Amino acid sequence: STQYSKQYGTTCYEEEKVNNYRTLFVLFAPGLGGNHIANLLSTSNEFLNRSSSHDYNTSEPNAHFFNITNIELEDISDNIDILSTQNNILCGHWASYYWLMQSDLSKHFNNRQILIIEPPKFDSVAHQRLTQYTNAYSDEYFYKEMKLLYTIDIMSKVFADDAFFVLNADLIFQYEINMFIENAEKEFCIKLNHSLCEQIHKQWFGNIIKEV
Repeated sequence: STQYSKQYGTTCYEEEKVNNYRTLFVLFAPGLGGNHIANLLSTSNEFLNRSSSHDYNTSEPNAHFFNITNIELEDISDNIDILSTQNNILCGHWASYYWLMQSDLSKHFNNRQILIIEPPKFDSVAHQRLTQYTNAYSDEYFYKEMKLLYTIDIMSKVFADDAFFVLNADLIFQYEINMFIENAEKEFCIKLNHSLCEQIHKQWFGNIIKEV
């Protein structure tokens, strides 16, 4: 069964929207690899590339190589001329996306798709990294409360979006990403650079294992 689930909208980019550049937003709780996932997806020729293999030649477990980090409003404002002329992948946290949609900058992102990174199972590798970044999520109540935010049910009520996809974080916190690649290509109608994805992912996940 697919690790992605799609609701509310079409899977593929609709041709009648060609005048609105496509933006795929990856929304995730801190520590769940959203920047890395966005980098992997941006190996598709459909989007502006966010990183290179050289960027991953580091012992750092973070993948913050793009000049727009976690959809900070100031970063987006500084780069809006570039973002307004091409298809992009941007990533950030729930509140950051909310603030963007409440700002005047939202008018530049009319053709949106939302990839929700669903929080992982308790005591998994992904969960260990999550709690390293936000210790409060070690508490089961706060963890469950946070998980509610990263659901299609909540997001569809808060945001004026209709194209949602879900990926469980546990799928990316492992060495093999064949299933991730297969489902990403199917759901977003794109072709990823398989060899590059596998190369940078092994480097990234190797650093994650050392960290946790």
